[in-house]
Amino acid sequence: MSTYTDATLDFDSSHKPTLDISWDRKRPLLEVESLNKFYGDTQVLHDISLQIKPGEIIGLVGPNGAGKTTLMETLYGGQPFEAGLVRLFGEDVRQGLNHVIKQQLGVVPQSFSLPSLLRVEEIISLYQVLYTDALSVKQLLDIVALKAQRKMRFSRLSGGQKRRLVLALALAGKPKLLLLDEPTSDLDPQSRRYIWRHIIANSRQSGTGVLIATHQMDEAENLCDRVMIINHGRLLENASPQQLIERYCPGHHIRFSVPLTSVDEFLALFPEATQESDEHDQTFRRLHIPTQELAQVLPQVIALSQRLGCEPEQMQVSKNTLEDVFIHLTGEALRD
Repeated sequence: MSTYTDATLDFDSSHKPTLDISWDRKRPLLEVESLNKFYGDTQVLHDISLQIKPGEIIGLVGPNGAGKTTLMETLYGGQPFEAGLVRLFGEDVRQGLNHVIKQQLGVVPQSFSLPSLLRVEEIISLYQVLYTDALSVKQLLDIVALKAQRKMRFSRLSGGQKRRLVLALALAGKPKLLLLDEPTSDLDPQSRRYIWRHIIANSRQSGTGVLIATHQMDEAENLCDRVMIINHGRLLENASPQQLIERYCPGHHIRFSVPLTSVDEFLALFPEATQESDEHDQTFRRLHIPTQELAQVLPQVIALSQRLGCEPEQMQVSKNTLEDVFIHLTGEALRD
């Protein structure tokens, strides 16, 4: 395992014993119990407890400054902690990350630095030799779609290409657990989908556990088995996306445009509705009605429209999402 800084090749590659890295799928890969961390007198993580089992993909979301990166760094040994317990593959990380742990752990940190003059394939080769059983350079280049850039120096890569390279390094040793801090930031939608297809396939086929801190709520909702919401260093929730939506924000959103002259009638019937300007026509207003009774409210919207002689335009009906849950629990929208 490496956290990818210029000074880092952080275990002795000359000693590579044959390791038994098989793992009972019923045993947690990662166990955290009552984790507390301070910066000076300020507590930044409060009584965090969690588990990740083989094959699970877990999302970690929270506002900026909520403690996501601090938690991730603490889990892989990049930050000390004052109280609690963190076990990786059954080993207490307070004793340091031994060779067996590093052989099974892949990390993409939020910030990283690699030798600027080395070429992509050279960097991968350097990290590849650290592992007893590693993917080939060609396999890794294919996984992160960097085959065309294999001869490019690190300094010439775009931000997204650099992040894909770091993901290749995290995958080099066929890890049993991946800790990924915003691995798809700086990536275009096509690259995000490509990377996620591999992460999901690898998790399902090989039993790799994944903890991913992300600002992409669609990723967390559609791709993660469970989502943990953190704010002010406290874990607010830990459940499947659908369970969170049903628990906190069941229901739908109805959005449509009506003439200015009809707005007051709609607001009188639907006091929970909000309005905003219609970007397509300034003589219209865009109305938003949140409801848990779609089967009752939608016919009322249609009936009032017919009575007023105005057909709702650009009508959209959508379910509540994980982002609605996030706003409900934290009081703010997720920011990049």
